Amino acid sequence: FKDDRSFVMWVISQRVQYKKQQAMPGGPKPFWKKRISQLEEIGFEWQVAVGPKANKSGWNKRFQQLCRFKKEHGHFRVPFRFKDDPSF
Repeated sequence: FKDDRSFVMWVISQRVQYKKQQAMPGGPKPFWKKRISQLEEIGFEWQVAVGPKANKSGWNKRFQQLCRFKKEHGHFRVPFRFKDDPSF
């Protein structure tokens, strides 16, 4: 999936259309109600963490990694190609 730009654009389009349809007077059009229902049935997330919220989460994760690195190595001089912790 990582190189399928059209798939990524389709997912973004679903989120954009959902927002537009929710703002429509009277709610989503019938065919969009069905699409929304189908996506919700599989647990589709209409909003994803972006901006400050996502950055905070990513920052905290990296901060914890830095704390572990300091504890294990006794310094903050992280090598350019550090691969000690594959979960990051």
